[in-house]
Amino acid sequence: MPEISRFLGIVIAMYYKDRRRTFTRITETIRLKNRSTELHETELMDDWKLAELRKPLKNVEPLE
Repeated sequence: MPEISRFLGIVIAMYYKDRRRTFTRITETIRLKNRSTELHETELMDDWKLAELRKPLKNVEPLE
């Protein structure tokens, strides 16, 4: 599984063949934790761009 982060028991993964649905799920999950969205929005958008180019994704640091 292309996992990019894990926090509070939630796994964030992005699938190349299913980017739109996966990104929607990521966005909905992260909105549950506004703090995470604020801290990692840029990193998630960077991973989104990498996924569109079918390049390896970067890990996002989990909340501590």
